[in-house]
Amino acid sequence: MLFKRLAILCLTFFFYNCNQKDSIENNQLIIVLDAVIKHDDSLHIYYLNNESIQLSESKMFWLKVNGNKKNQPIKIKLPTNNKTKSIRIDFGNNPKNDKIILNKISLKYNKKTLELKGKEIYYYFNIDVNNTVIDNNSGVLSRKNLKDKKGPTIYPKGQKLFKKLKILYQSNE
Repeated sequence: MLFKRLAILCLTFFFYNCNQKDSIENNQLIIVLDAVIKHDDSLHIYYLNNESIQLSESKMFWLKVNGNKKNQPIKIKLPTNNKTKSIRIDFGNNPKNDKIILNKISLKYNKKTLELKGKEIYYYFNIDVNNTVIDNNSGVLSRKNLKDKKGPTIYPKGQKLFKKLKILYQSNE
């Protein structure tokens, strides 16, 4: 009898924790980059909740990435209950990563996903021309100056990304 109660208690706890994880991810913008970053590095992620363009250290974080010569999904989880309006991604500090191949950006919120592929990415994002060069045919991002520590950077193009995110948020209400 004690065993049955203990088993029921354990199963209840297990399913409760699984549901908690789902509910957290259900109110969280998750960005998945399909990219080739050959050497270990860290991405610098900035996000804004308003329409300002002022970046803040309080709304940023670093994400470690293991190097891989093949495409890899890089999952970026933004804070929960935060309807982000703008995102900037700095592609690392490792000068060995002279080229970054960004194939796709998936924006997920609750059960909906928006995908930006290939050249469509650059309809919604600009490159920082001060430190980034893009090959328009292949979409490969590289450092403008190979001696610079800071890697390529993409940031939103006007209100286009915000409008796309707004549609994503509204379709989940």
